[in-house]
Amino acid sequence: MVTVANHRDKVTPGTPAGYSGQRHRGADDYDADMFAVGNLEASGRRRRFRLGALSIALGVVVLVGLTLGGASPGWRWLTFVPFWGGFLGLLQAGTST
Repeated sequence: MVTVANHRDKVTPGTPAGYSGQRHRGADDYDADMFAVGNLEASGRRRRFRLGALSIALGVVVLVGLTLGGASPGWRWLTFVPFWGGFLGLLQAGTST
């Protein structure tokens, strides 16, 4: 049987046959900056920042109003929605995603 050598068959003494010496890149080998490509333009980032800040401000106003109005804690938990949306908008604006 005749084998044909190629550039990957450069084996040094003490290494297994067929081992190229190059490791495969795993998840830990990538830099965080490699994936730091955002898909938002500056106008989209500004819009998400404004809407996120507005949503958090709205959540504060509603929470204060419900608290001063004597609403039950169950109603006050509904302010989770504008807070969540606001923080999500701020996070997206900050990371440009």
